[in-house]
Amino acid sequence: MLYRPGEDATLAQRFGELTVALILQVVLPLVVILLAFDAFAGERERGTLRQLLSLGLRPRDLILGKTLGLGGALSLMAAPAVVVGVATLLLTGPAEGAPRFALLTLVYLLYIGIFALLALAVSARAPSARFALVVLIGFWGLNCLLAPRAVSDLAAALHPLPEPISFKTRMQQALTDPAPTSAMLKERMAALVKEYAAAGTEELPVNLAGLSLQVGEEHGYEVFDRFYGELFAPMEAQNRVLQRGAALFPMLGVQAISMGLAGTDLAQHRDFIRAAEAHRRAEIKIINDDILAHPVKAGEVHDGDPELWAKVPRFDYEPPTLGWVLREHATALALLVAWFLGTAWLAWRGAERLQPL
Repeated sequence: MLYRPGEDATLAQRFGELTVALILQVVLPLVVILLAFDAFAGERERGTLRQLLSLGLRPRDLILGKTLGLGGALSLMAAPAVVVGVATLLLTGPAEGAPRFALLTLVYLLYIGIFALLALAVSARAPSARFALVVLIGFWGLNCLLAPRAVSDLAAALHPLPEPISFKTRMQQALTDPAPTSAMLKERMAALVKEYAAAGTEELPVNLAGLSLQVGEEHGYEVFDRFYGELFAPMEAQNRVLQRGAALFPMLGVQAISMGLAGTDLAQHRDFIRAAEAHRRAEIKIINDDILAHPVKAGEVHDGDPELWAKVPRFDYEPPTLGWVLREHATALALLVAWFLGTAWLAWRGAERLQPL
């Protein structure tokens, strides 16, 4: 995780990169607000709302029509991107990526729907289109610009990461501490002497260099597992704070779910690390066992043979299932659905109270 380009990037530089995520999470909600802020407030100011209601049009039918009209306009704007995305997935993506893409599409529809329904609800209650626009732009700026950074800083303050220099120094000291390795090596040698019924280690028909290497590796495993557990624990705690922040700001929820479905979140990063490290440890064990089984004379080196390397298993990583991903982000998904239902209720209630000036 060292030397990442984002590590030295400023907030302005990150917003300067026009990514798909930036468009969907920041730009498109703003477009929705600009399309919908005067849906009712503008009609009220122009006097057309009075005419519509005087014709016996039910307010709920009116807000349903506004919602469908807004959805149709957004669909026309989003259709080219969806077509390109589906075509790319069909041509180059693995088959298992289709359910993730479909669910990701649904999640973004929920997210955009939140802004559309909220805009209609505010427009239905606002005394003027200008007032509705100010309220909605204020919410957009808070949700899309301020909240991600503010909640991230809050999470870092509540669950700080270990200080890098101190962390590295302590880990290095633990790795170079000879006591655990020495005790483990003596115990393993005693077990080998007993197994071979030898008078001492000098009579063992094995290469003790392989044992020494394996003992050193196992000591390192214990140290690395302990220290990197200490490193990842606050990262996971910070992620939980960010997911719970979706209760106030839906963008935090859609960011978490989007990363999860794309396979770029912390949980799937750690899952890949575990799989790769388990494979590496198995490979090292095979090599050290081979060294142990081949005693050499002074000055000789045992380099192994094709038979040895054939024992090393192929690394075939199986990504987590879609169900596993959804369980990891259940909080964010539930809060996003709650936001959608809440804004739908506000829009519905707003329609019931529609009154011309």
